[in-house]
Amino acid sequence: GDAPEFDRWAERERSRLADRYASALERLAEERTGRGQLREAVEAWRGRVALDPYSERAALGLMRALERAGDRAGAIQHARIHATLLRADLESDPDPEVTAFAERLRTAPASAAVTSRGEDATSRPPTAIEERYAVGRATDEGRVVTTYEARDLRGGGDVHLHVLNPTVIGIARLDQVLRVLQKVSMLAHPHILSPTDYGAAGDVLYYATPRTEGT
Repeated sequence: GDAPEFDRWAERERSRLADRYASALERLAEERTGRGQLREAVEAWRGRVALDPYSERAALGLMRALERAGDRAGAIQHARIHATLLRADLESDPDPEVTAFAERLRTAPASAAVTSRGEDATSRPPTAIEERYAVGRATDEGRVVTTYEARDLRGGGDVHLHVLNPTVIGIARLDQVLRVLQKVSMLAHPHILSPTDYGAAGDVLYYATPRTEGT
């Protein structure tokens, strides 16, 4: 006779503790944002999303944190993931505020994100890229692409690191350019130097090609 009552109590306790944990994660994210620890704030919001992936509040919190950290593409991607989860599992559309924020990110000029970092996008690669490559001097600085000498910190090889200027490429074309890089990386041709790596660090696209002797 006591089992149903215990189950109800246990469920109430689980719900209460989950709510307290969610609130603690949000406070932690806000504190880290206030201290300028933007990456740490993103991680706190990721924990909040993991706790309740259907929450519009959590989705918006993570998207805003990603934008502040310079990862606008990541914020847009999370909006897609959030919408897909809601439609697949709950047969529901995302909150209009989530949709509107994602649309603003898609249509806002890429230069706004560059200006907020207080530096030209091609002066140095974003930190996320420099965590994967030891970046040396720039060997070619163009309007669209800046090329650096670099070493792959994972594979250990010397590469040319090509960083595309987001003010020229534009946010709306990120996926299109990534698809092109994917196709080129799969080519096997003696006269084509295929990328060994490619990706996006926030609004900034990059790809690497082998650095051979004399190049």
